[in-house]
Amino acid sequence: MHFGRALGVAALNILHRSSVRNVYTKSHVWQRVSLTLEIPRRGGLAFEDVNKPSEKEKQEAEVDANKIENCNRRQLLSNGLEGIAKSLHQKKRKSNAGSRLEENNRISFEHMTNAAKRFKISKKQKGIQKADGLDLETMNTLKLYSNNEKSSKAFDSKRKLEYLKLKQSDSLYGDLSLLVKSRKRRELKCKMVLEGKRLIKDGIEAGLSTDIIVFNDVTKLDDLKIDKSVNLVQVERNVMQEWSSVTTCPGLIGIFRKPKDMNKIVIQNRSLIPLPITVVCDNIREPNNLGSIIRSSAAIPTGRIVLLKGCTCPWDPKCLRGATGAQFRIPISGPVAMDELEELIPPNATFLVADNKTGRIDGKFSFCRYDAANYREMQHVVLFIGGETLGISNDVRRFITGFTEKSLNDTSVCYNVHIPLANGIESLNTASALSVLLYEIKRQLE
Repeated sequence: MHFGRALGVAALNILHRSSVRNVYTKSHVWQRVSLTLEIPRRGGLAFEDVNKPSEKEKQEAEVDANKIENCNRRQLLSNGLEGIAKSLHQKKRKSNAGSRLEENNRISFEHMTNAAKRFKISKKQKGIQKADGLDLETMNTLKLYSNNEKSSKAFDSKRKLEYLKLKQSDSLYGDLSLLVKSRKRRELKCKMVLEGKRLIKDGIEAGLSTDIIVFNDVTKLDDLKIDKSVNLVQVERNVMQEWSSVTTCPGLIGIFRKPKDMNKIVIQNRSLIPLPITVVCDNIREPNNLGSIIRSSAAIPTGRIVLLKGCTCPWDPKCLRGATGAQFRIPISGPVAMDELEELIPPNATFLVADNKTGRIDGKFSFCRYDAANYREMQHVVLFIGGETLGISNDVRRFITGFTEKSLNDTSVCYNVHIPLANGIESLNTASALSVLLYEIKRQLE
């Protein structure tokens, strides 16, 4: 009867979420957490007496608690010993790595010291000998940066030339290096650089004022008309290769003073009366292409070349080499802005736009083959040519349209000329297309 009543009270506690919990601690204090319910005794045992643990159960609980505590202590001790051992092992590894690094550095230092001792070159020997453990390129680099010799003057009795043997410790070395490599420096100093014997001879014959000639071998100066006022500088071959802008170094660089009025130089070198043709270049950014354009125009010869903004510099070393000195034989204007172009165009001009987009008719532009236009009736031909990829810009077309509208001759026609191509080829190189057009115009005018 009493057991049934106690079971009912426990069920009631569960329903009220206040279950009976017996908590055993090390001090054997038994605490009841559940809600206390008043139960009539009726001469029997209360619920508390039924759930109260016996002495045997308390002793067993105390033994279990001691076992758990001892196990936790052993686990902590084991973890501590493992941590200490791991820390010592890491310190030992770091110490070994440091020792190995120190040993490697010592061996490398000894190797470099021995190699430096073996790197001794006799003054009587020519060139550089190969030392053990060092290749020729490394030895050349070491010699280049370890050279503390000063510049000295020399005299060639055979050619009767006095020149300077330039060394890197000289301040002139840095000035020449910057002048040869930097276009801004050349523009600031009003200089131009010509590389190679042929181009230097063209510059001297054209009447340019020679400032400095740099060479690596005195035999390179043969066949050059050198004035006594010209400064001659000799550098080593590896320095000349570093300064050169070509793959195969010619071993000769000339630095000239850029004249303020290049037209005087051009007039002196002209041998024929130019044809009434003006070539206008739009967005020619490749120096080699611009050099070829200048060369073809000078060979006709045309009256003038005008460069719009966006074109490369005509005095760039690559452009000078591509034109083979043609800059000294034809007037070159620009680069100029679009609003300055009108001053360079004669009023009786007929405009030709080189464009290979067939079937295009744009306002006053009449599309035709390059050999179908009648150039004999044109008083002055202004030929516009653009880059191979983009062609003539829209700004140029708007300028041509506006210029013809202002002209007194309302019947003037602008030709959009093209060169017929076959076999799937869409366009020609800019310089090649210009050469074809110019020689067709020359053929008809003559």
